[in-house]
Amino acid sequence: MKPFQLQILLALVLPISSAYTIHDCDDNKPSIEYAITLAQTSMIQPLLDIQRGISSIHGYTAMYKSNVFKPYIQSLMTNILHLPATHAAGRDQDPAFVCAKPNIGQKYNLDYEPLDRCAQTAVSSFWAKNTALVFLCPSFSTLKAQPIFTPGGPRDIYCPVVYNNVFVGQSDPLVKYQSYDLVHQLAHLYLQGGGLTGETQPKEVMDWNSCVGLGWTPFEGGPSVRNPFNLVYYAAFVNQECSQMPDPFVAPFSRQGDQSGLSSSGNMTGALNANVTGLWLQS
Repeated sequence: MKPFQLQILLALVLPISSAYTIHDCDDNKPSIEYAITLAQTSMIQPLLDIQRGISSIHGYTAMYKSNVFKPYIQSLMTNILHLPATHAAGRDQDPAFVCAKPNIGQKYNLDYEPLDRCAQTAVSSFWAKNTALVFLCPSFSTLKAQPIFTPGGPRDIYCPVVYNNVFVGQSDPLVKYQSYDLVHQLAHLYLQGGGLTGETQPKEVMDWNSCVGLGWTPFEGGPSVRNPFNLVYYAAFVNQECSQMPDPFVAPFSRQGDQSGLSSSGNMTGALNANVTGLWLQS
């Protein structure tokens, strides 16, 4: 057995013994614990699929382009599965989930109010930079916990249509759940300063076509691996058994197959405009 395969096996068989804490959530604490568990277990199938690397039919190539990143992504997914301490602000800290409430910024040594950030950015949750804190906004409770599965088969499972080598439609039915919302923030938490954000160059992207178009080579700094939403989409594609994926090495994503990312925003816009507007997510 290869060392990489052994690492994945250990990640899957070791009991989930997380040391995270939940704060200021009052009666909502049980539902928050449930959402966290869903986020953790959403990594199980992707940890199995990642062994296939670019042979996977569930989006590994679209999101990551190269097998060289398999150990790095496996480590990130294992952290989300087990929620160990992360190194933030110069010391190891256990992850903490906090329900955003009025006037708690000072309590958590922030120079802003989490509730204000929720209102200003219209997000459901966010990772506080340089901390081990994930803040849950009031709108977090309005999201469904996860896609619904029944004994008769999957329900509320949506996979994208690919047309002219781009995803068509909206990604919300695929990933707009509490589980994937937390996966996004936990990826930030474990990437810390290594992840893409709104302040980095390149900036973090959330649109699925933009995720496919991110560069991946060491020369470019491997932004595909550093962008948290690439992990969100890969996990969702695996868990929901989606198999229609764009090829990141041909137009509109790559300049004559040079494997360097989007050739231009104009090419992307043209490809999207060429698609039939009636095509949306298929269920």
